[in-house]
Amino acid sequence: MGVSIPILFASLLASGLVGFTTAEKSVVNLYNGPGCAFPATAFIGTCEANCFQFGFDSVWTVAGTDDLVCITYKDDNCLLLETPNDKGAASSGSGKCAETPGGKSLKCFSGC
Repeated sequence: MGVSIPILFASLLASGLVGFTTAEKSVVNLYNGPGCAFPATAFIGTCEANCFQFGFDSVWTVAGTDDLVCITYKDDNCLLLETPNDKGAASSGSGKCAETPGGKSLKCFSGC
């Protein structure tokens, strides 16, 4: 008996072997540990830039056409920027891993 397609796809997505995006929406992938090596979760940013609360150490974005900008924070409530005097930008573009050791929350603006 083989593995079902949804389970196989979920497994590949979790392993980082498959990125999820559409022509319009960007996806934010959060990882435990440095180097985007250990997948934790993924989500799609919004124009409202809701505060996403989840511990993470690195971020990888998969860009759509919605101009994604992410800001990382060192607290659980999206109030304290990751580093002093920093805009907290989590990623400068698609396909790049941004190190965010000890990140606790982030906001990702997309489609605005």
